[in-house]
Amino acid sequence: MRVTLTATIVADGSVALDWQADSHVRTYHLLIVRTGATRAYTALKLGADTVRYRIDNLSRHQRYLVAVMAAGKNGAALSLWWSMTPQAGLTPLPDNSAAGVDSYLSCLSRVTVMPQDARLTVFWDRTPGFIDTVEVGVACGETALTQIDVEPEVSSLSLDHLRGLPLVNGKAYTVRVGTRFAGSAGQRPVEIIATPAPQGHERAANESHPQTSLIYATLSLAPEVEIFGDTAPPACAAEHPIVCFHCRREVLWQSYQLRCQGCGAEFVPNGRGDFLTLGALRFGTCRCCLPKKILIQKPGSSSLTCAHSGKEHIRLPGSDGYTLIEDLPHGLCQCCRPRRPLVKRSGRIVCSQSGESHRNEQGCYVLVPSAPVFDARAIDDLLDQGLAEICATGASRGRR
Repeated sequence: MRVTLTATIVADGSVALDWQADSHVRTYHLLIVRTGATRAYTALKLGADTVRYRIDNLSRHQRYLVAVMAAGKNGAALSLWWSMTPQAGLTPLPDNSAAGVDSYLSCLSRVTVMPQDARLTVFWDRTPGFIDTVEVGVACGETALTQIDVEPEVSSLSLDHLRGLPLVNGKAYTVRVGTRFAGSAGQRPVEIIATPAPQGHERAANESHPQTSLIYATLSLAPEVEIFGDTAPPACAAEHPIVCFHCRREVLWQSYQLRCQGCGAEFVPNGRGDFLTLGALRFGTCRCCLPKKILIQKPGSSSLTCAHSGKEHIRLPGSDGYTLIEDLPHGLCQCCRPRRPLVKRSGRIVCSQSGESHRNEQGCYVLVPSAPVFDARAIDDLLDQGLAEICATGASRGRR
C-alpha cells in the first residue's frame, strides 16, 4: 500500500490537505505534530471516504509536521511528512528527515497495580505521542480471562465483578498493559503479577511477587485539594479511635470505608486531620477510587473531577448520574479537543457537543465530517497560555 499527501497554505493559520491511496483503505489517520519545546500530538481518525481536510487557526509562528496514515486489509502505510509554518506566501516542504510513525507513538512510562478485596486497580502513565487505545488484559496462569480497550484519556482501570471479572482472593493474576495505534500494537505489553486479598491482608498475599509495581490502599489524611497552596506537612493519622459526631459511636476502617458502627454514617478524610460526612458532600464521591475520594467541579464545567485521580465524571444527556470515560457506551469523539462523549441520536452516533456524525469501522469510531475542517484554536490557545497538559492523544486538558 502507498499513500500520497499534498499540502497547501491557503491563508495565515490555514492549511489545505489532499491525499489518496493506491489500494483499498478502511480508515485514515490525519497526524499533526506541533513542534517546539513542548510537542503536541493530534490524530484524527477518518473514514475511507474522506480524502481532503482543512486545518484552521494554527499558530502562524509555529512549525508543524503533518502526515496521513492509511490502514486497510493489506496493512498500513504512512505518507511523507510535510513541514510547514502556516503563513501566507510560504510553501510547505517535504521533511525527509522526519522519522517513521513509530518514533511519534506514545509509550507506557510507568504501570502499577493495587490489589484489593476481589479487585485489582491498574494505573499507568504515558509519554506524549499518537495512540488509539490502551489495552488492559488479565490472565490466570496460561488462561486469558479478558482484554479491555480504553480511550487514551483514561489513566487507570478497576478490574472486578462490575466489569464481568469475578476475581478470587488468594489467586495470582497477570495483568498486561499495552498500547495500540492504527491497528498495530505499540510497545511490548508490561506484565505485573498481583493477588487480590481482603483489606489488611494485601501485603501478605503479595509478598512473593516483585514489589516494584505494586501499591497498597491505605487510610490517608494527606490533602486532596490545597485551596491556598499550603506547604505545611500533612496531618498524621489519629492515634485514638475515630468517633462519629452524630452518635458518638466508634468509626471503623473496614472494606476501604470509614463507617460508624452505630448510625451507619460514612465519612471521607479531608486531609486536615478530620473527616467529612459523605451525605453532606455536594457532589458525593468518585467512582474510580477505593477508598472513595471527593468529587469537585471546575468553574464553567458541567462534568466533575475526582480530587485524587483527576479522572473526569461525565453526565450524559438523559442520565441522572455520572459516567467514567471507560464506561461510555460509544467512547469519545474525533472532532473536539478536548474530546467529548459520543451519544446515539435518531439512530446515529454523534458527538454530544458538536453533533458531528461518527461511524463504526470494525470496532472503532471514525469521524464522518459535515465539513472537512478542523479548528486548532482550542489546542493552540491553551498551549500558548501555559494552561494545558499534553495528553498522549494530543488532546489538551486543563492542569490539575
